[in-house]
Amino acid sequence: MSCSIHEKCPSLQHHVSHFAYYYNRIKLMMNEKPVLSIIMATHNNGTLASDAIMSVVNNMPHNCELLVINDGSTDESDRLIRELVQQYSHIRYYYQPKSGVSVARNRGIDLSQGDYLAFIDGDDLYSENFFNVIMPILEEQQYDIISYDSTREFDAFTAAQKSGLQYKVNTHYAEIIQKTFKVSHWQVWSRIFRRNIIGNDRFPENISYFEDVSFTPFQYLKSHKLCKINQILYYYRKNRLSVTETHQENDIMDMSHALDKFIDRVQGHPETADLTTMAMMNCYIELRKKIRKMRGYYDYSPEELQLIEKLKAACLYKNIDKKHKKFYLRIKLYQFDLFYSRLKYRLLPHWMRRN
Repeated sequence: MSCSIHEKCPSLQHHVSHFAYYYNRIKLMMNEKPVLSIIMATHNNGTLASDAIMSVVNNMPHNCELLVINDGSTDESDRLIRELVQQYSHIRYYYQPKSGVSVARNRGIDLSQGDYLAFIDGDDLYSENFFNVIMPILEEQQYDIISYDSTREFDAFTAAQKSGLQYKVNTHYAEIIQKTFKVSHWQVWSRIFRRNIIGNDRFPENISYFEDVSFTPFQYLKSHKLCKINQILYYYRKNRLSVTETHQENDIMDMSHALDKFIDRVQGHPETADLTTMAMMNCYIELRKKIRKMRGYYDYSPEELQLIEKLKAACLYKNIDKKHKKFYLRIKLYQFDLFYSRLKYRLLPHWMRRN
């Protein structure tokens, strides 16, 4: 009487079935379209880039992917990133000649596969609670944009991580969008965008500063369903070498370009004037600050004066809140603003020497 293999080894069938289950599960995971794609642009961030990557992959579920775009780093970044790629299968790594953060992010968008897109800078960190908070919201609802809190204070970041999943969610569209445009903090790394909302929009590749202003607000103007998570999920490092911590004359040109394009895009859309007027005013305030820091006073170039005239025509006084009305008057009376700041700049050193 012959015996089958399973009769000789009763547990073999059990092991075969388990192997088949896990094989098919792994195969499904590998072929499954990601829900969330996280795009990291990095340039000469070295070990900070490794820390940023680890903050993502440590708790990243299988239905997410991390795309790392190395924008021409000349330090040890390439070696460190490749070592991590060998350990974590959900990292997709690409190297490109130095082209700027916008080009790197755009490449990440084009190569990504997720239904949602998030961004992280190469020297920042995700909270260890990030995925536990974000993924249930992504999988249960079809929000166009999900925003969350960030901090530059490490103590606040660690305290938020210890608080676990204690947070509040706001889904009131009108309240969120009004506050977003009023504050005008447009950094992409504190948000998750639905791919269908972004569509063909990309970051402007001809500027290296203020690029988020030419991208983020227009995603909000296309949105219909928003979510704001009142929990710190992102740590923004204080890097003194960062472009946001230094001041260059080219920054003024980039900011002027971003504001000019903003005005062009919103003109002819009076239905959004209550939102866009606040955003344009905030852009002007930041440009004004940068000019004073770089030149000592409000020393506007002829091109910048033309931009101010264009801004005057685009901003509707009735749509300006009380806080911004004084800045609107400074736009209207920019000649006096220029004269007074120049006079103060020239007299202040003499006054200081007398005291």
